[in-house]
Amino acid sequence: MHNTQAKAYVEGTFLNELDMNGPTYVSRYLFITELPDGCHSSQDQDHELREVQSLMKQYQSFMRAVPVYSRGVYIRFDNARECSESKHELDEHGFHTMYVSAFEWHRAKMSETLSIQEFEGSIKLPMMVTPVTRLFTGEDINELNRIVWSKMNLFGGVRAIAHTATDAHLSIVFYRVEFFSVDAANRAVESLKRNAIKGYAEERKWEYETHQASGWVGPPAAHSPRIQNHHYDDMGRIVGFRTMPVHHVPYINRHPADQHNRVRRERILDGTDVRTTIMLRNIPNKMDWLTLKALLDKFCFATFDFVYLRIDFRTGCNVGYAFINFADTTGMIALMDNIEHKAWPGHRSSKAAEVSYATIQGKEALVQKFRNSSVMQETPFCRPRLFVDLESAIAVHNVRIAGTEQEFPEPDNRHKLQRSIDSARTMGLYPPNGVLQRGRGGLYDRGTPRDLAEASPGYTVLHEQGLVVYDHNKRAIEENHASRFGLSVHGAIPFESIPLMHIVNFLAANPTLAVTIAQHEQAQQDRVPTTYNVGPIGPAVAQHTGPIGTGAIRRPATPATSGSLTARKIANARNTAMGKFYNA
Repeated sequence: MHNTQAKAYVEGTFLNELDMNGPTYVSRYLFITELPDGCHSSQDQDHELREVQSLMKQYQSFMRAVPVYSRGVYIRFDNARECSESKHELDEHGFHTMYVSAFEWHRAKMSETLSIQEFEGSIKLPMMVTPVTRLFTGEDINELNRIVWSKMNLFGGVRAIAHTATDAHLSIVFYRVEFFSVDAANRAVESLKRNAIKGYAEERKWEYETHQASGWVGPPAAHSPRIQNHHYDDMGRIVGFRTMPVHHVPYINRHPADQHNRVRRERILDGTDVRTTIMLRNIPNKMDWLTLKALLDKFCFATFDFVYLRIDFRTGCNVGYAFINFADTTGMIALMDNIEHKAWPGHRSSKAAEVSYATIQGKEALVQKFRNSSVMQETPFCRPRLFVDLESAIAVHNVRIAGTEQEFPEPDNRHKLQRSIDSARTMGLYPPNGVLQRGRGGLYDRGTPRDLAEASPGYTVLHEQGLVVYDHNKRAIEENHASRFGLSVHGAIPFESIPLMHIVNFLAANPTLAVTIAQHEQAQQDRVPTTYNVGPIGPAVAQHTGPIGTGAIRRPATPATSGSLTARKIANARNTAMGKFYNA
């Protein structure tokens, strides 16, 4: 290798080198300073989040974005290009926005700023060059640059590339490659560790091969927040002070009775336990799905195909657990070795990660459950995600798509989806714990037999209290519920689907709308006899002359005519039916 000195590049090529106060500054983070209605940041958390998330549902550029609230709405993007597009959309709709740094984002989430990856999205790519017909020279650098650009675009859009150094002795050319997407950079590193890229230059002059790719590290840029503090080394670690030894958080089995769902390594290895879906618990509430995906890629790359980090829709924070389905059991073992029973780096949480099996097992069952769920209508960061596992990537002869996100299937049961939406609108994310509160927005919103069996006693509360609600009063309750909680897409929620706690509270405030069963029966006995038409059987008319429940039917005498026997049989059958109707 001759004359292959690294060419110097102008500082400012990469995102972390941009001046935050300059007019050309861009990042992967936005801050909303003012809403279109004039509401400034930090004035109304619910209103600000609701307005921003409403827009996030409308545009594709927000599909991989995560909001967080801290005296205003911050939005994190995986892709810098999508961040720029989203800023444009927000500005067009009257929002006032500004780019902020990763440091400000982590400070807003109250996470450890020492865990900031200043060079996120950038990787160090060593390219080993082996002569075939002639030596590699400095004139071949341009061709190698084009090869590196082309091959790295297999993982995602490349924002910038720079030849940083050369080891002539080992025939290695070093590159810094920055992707628009942080996820693409992470996937590139993990994919190249397992499957290096090899090939030949034109005319087979020399051979190239990727060699030990890794995340980029180096001294902070001139405009980095860390440059003001000289106690940090190139890895972002505090220097000049002794460090404490690392201690693992002791594991405490908080679910001793739930041994059936315990994940046991020996049963996975010997094949006696073939379950694939686990629940990861004790996740810090400020962790988002992008961070969780990056953590899983680090230890379990391309072995999982489903991830759902459950989110509280009101606050935008997770509720402490996630569901993960593994296509390869080696990934489950790796998760147990590297994540379970350990603390969460970069998060101020004293809880250790815990793993157990989920109730719903398998990718197909999970997809079928969520594709018709109201959660798919929420802001994208709240939804479950599907990913391409390594085996599936190999099956389509494109190993570089391993770890990429797949589109979630569309709903295939519109009625079930609507029931789920109505239920979520009525009850919210969490079903209440009280017996009287086990009402449903839809009759089968959660749908499992066990759930319906537990909920059924709640529907008998009115009868146990000896109360009867007439139909016209049911309409009044429906109207009151609609005025307080809104309508479904089909109109007012019917009385049978209104939560019982709302009914009980409404009747307590309006006691005249309900009567006791004794009062109801007395009112029925005092009614004037009613005439019912039982059909075209001559002049015969059935009259109800007794109290409801006796089935007493009196028919006027009818003169016998030809065919009167058949007419009497038909009349008797109908009278019997009417008696059963009153007895019901």
